[in-house]
Amino acid sequence: MQEPTIAFYTLGCKVNQYDTTVLEAAFLDRGYRKVHHHDRADVYVVNSCSVTARSEAKARQAVRRFRRLHPPAIIALVGCYVQANAQSARELDSADILVGTGTPHAVVEEVERALGREGPAHVLSISPEQMARVGERSRAQLKIQDGCDAFCTYCIVPLARGPVRSRPFCQVVSHARSLLEAGYREIVISGVRLGSYGRDLKDADLARLIACLDDMGHYRLRLSSIEPEDVTTDLMDALGRSRVFCHHLHLPLQSGSDRVLARMGRRYRSEDYRLLVEQLRNALGDVAVSTDVIVGFPGETEEDFADTCQLVRDMGFSRLHVFRFSPRPQTAAAHYDPKVPPGVQKERSAHMLALGARLSEEYHHRYLGRTVEILVEEPDSDSMLVGFTRDYVRVRFGGHHDLSNHLVDIKINAVDADGMWGELAPGSGAR
Repeated sequence: MQEPTIAFYTLGCKVNQYDTTVLEAAFLDRGYRKVHHHDRADVYVVNSCSVTARSEAKARQAVRRFRRLHPPAIIALVGCYVQANAQSARELDSADILVGTGTPHAVVEEVERALGREGPAHVLSISPEQMARVGERSRAQLKIQDGCDAFCTYCIVPLARGPVRSRPFCQVVSHARSLLEAGYREIVISGVRLGSYGRDLKDADLARLIACLDDMGHYRLRLSSIEPEDVTTDLMDALGRSRVFCHHLHLPLQSGSDRVLARMGRRYRSEDYRLLVEQLRNALGDVAVSTDVIVGFPGETEEDFADTCQLVRDMGFSRLHVFRFSPRPQTAAAHYDPKVPPGVQKERSAHMLALGARLSEEYHHRYLGRTVEILVEEPDSDSMLVGFTRDYVRVRFGGHHDLSNHLVDIKINAVDADGMWGELAPGSGAR
């Protein structure tokens, strides 16, 4: 039988990206050939997200699009949407296979069965070396934990991902070492609730892990996202001592109103967040901080929204992700009143997005005329390459050579809210 073709389409967070990489490696190991999801394939895998109603809608749209693109294909809808909203997923006739979270072997087994290729599927034994064959060449996701036990009133993630489960410390360290040996120049430590790593283990936590990963040579280390209350003094000390940590942290804010934060079930208040950012900047120097904000939470008044805008301005975020409140089934906030009208949500979202764009452009302006180091990731077009600074700013520059996975120095000539543009600095060589 000719090798079957397979395409992957991933929605959501970096944990989902990691899970897709595991699946890609497993299918390639079984003789499948990966193609782009815009192309015809024998199998399409849609790794879904359920954080908002819009993300679920995108998953449904993708499944229907792939069915139109190639009607005979096997389409597997997997991940958080299936796990958290199974009834809605079952009503999607275009999907042949439905599998929730935490069982990658089941995805492989169901697809193999549908194609008449039944056999064992030991997905969890996929090695870092096998995973290095797929995904980005320069940046690797390293998932160290899954699950969340916070149960914020708006969030469906604990229902989709289950309780906190940490990977064994030695296994994480070994995986990181293998990724570096495979040629990756940057590792992104990811998890559903990253700061909870080690709570279910003995003698392990995120601070100790950072310290251990610091001794693996010259590379770049990032944290995907961490809740404010999980940033401990020990973690700040470990990040401050690290030689490889990239000076960027994503700290979800969600609201700058204490009243709204309390209704959300968040475990900090606006002043706590403000003091934490101040402490981080004192401990780590010029660290970039990005964040998430939810607008239109039930009961959010104009005063609450103004408080959020003020805190966002004061924090000088390098990047801002804005979400309109989306009621999620089986969460407390889905039943909260009064609802914020859709038109008001739209206006507040537009205002917050504009504020975020201004802050990003202001942050980028500090680099105008300066030379910065970037890790080149991929061509942006036939004549442009793209990479990221250590504080996670996208940089585009002209280049005609394959510099992917190399560090280069770029002189910044122009900036806007989306990133920066420049040219190879005189004397800069790939390294």
